[in-house]
Amino acid sequence: MAWLWHFNLTNHSDGTCVSVEANFTDEEEVRLRAYDQYTDELRDTSIVKYGAPGQLQLHWHEQEGLSFTTELPPSEQIFALLHCMRPFVLENEDTNFLRLASTIGRRADNKLIHMFLHAQKDRYLGKHSQQVVRIFSNDVVINCEATLQQWLNGYEYHRDADKRREVECLHQLLPLEASRAIFVTMLYDKVDAVRNLHSLVRLILGKQNTWTWTAGELPIYQNDHPKDAEMRADG
Repeated sequence: MAWLWHFNLTNHSDGTCVSVEANFTDEEEVRLRAYDQYTDELRDTSIVKYGAPGQLQLHWHEQEGLSFTTELPPSEQIFALLHCMRPFVLENEDTNFLRLASTIGRRADNKLIHMFLHAQKDRYLGKHSQQVVRIFSNDVVINCEATLQQWLNGYEYHRDADKRREVECLHQLLPLEASRAIFVTMLYDKVDAVRNLHSLVRLILGKQNTWTWTAGELPIYQNDHPKDAEMRADG
């Protein structure tokens, strides 16, 4: 049975208002409600609730060579974050972030909604942070989604020996402990994207009446849209 969602979307950059409809299946509604539940659980982790450090500093000394310092939260807090991120990160989960964002995009055929979803996907995949800096080892980008997934599958969510060897091959110069700081900060970006999408999910589920997105964070390929554009949806 189709479930119809209707809302009005206002672009405050030019004052235009459009009516948007989206039809979700019963199975998709279940997925949206599960996403809502899991995001609430994520929000209650200490890292998300109180914030946490995530820093890597590299130092080069002519005599001593490369050294580094990291600043990260305690391991138990990282483990709790990894556990609560499983429903959004693992590909076979019904609440996988990329899958759910794509479902909403298919159902809500609206350019501004699609811009929002693309921006959150870019953040989730680490593309915004790569615009600031890209870290290479053996010609492979360390701070990218593919390498992060290798680390997650080799060391955290699974103990895949092949994935572990692939990660180890990238750390002949830069120690794995240093890259762990990079991977954890990449998880912070995923958390932001998950929570940003959550605000739209709550509107769809009728748990809030308005949704506002200020488009300072645009899809990285989109350069012609006003940076201060704001979109507000009223359900």
